[in-house]
Amino acid sequence: PDNKKRDLDNMFKVIFDCLTKAKVWADDSQVFDLNARKLMKRDYTNIQSAGHAELEIFSYFSEENE
Repeated sequence: PDNKKRDLDNMFKVIFDCLTKAKVWADDSQVFDLNARKLMKRDYTNIQSAGHAELEIFSYFSEENE
């Protein structure tokens, strides 16, 4: 934790790049649903909590692929 301001969308970049490298998916363009919340103090002082991410990955097959 530090006092740097971070854009919410940039926080996903590392996670998505790791999942691509681990071959969980071919590319992050396959993501079709994403929900995010940024929980930080507005004054950016004395930040004490570490961040975390929760992922649910589902296989999706359309009727055409069955």
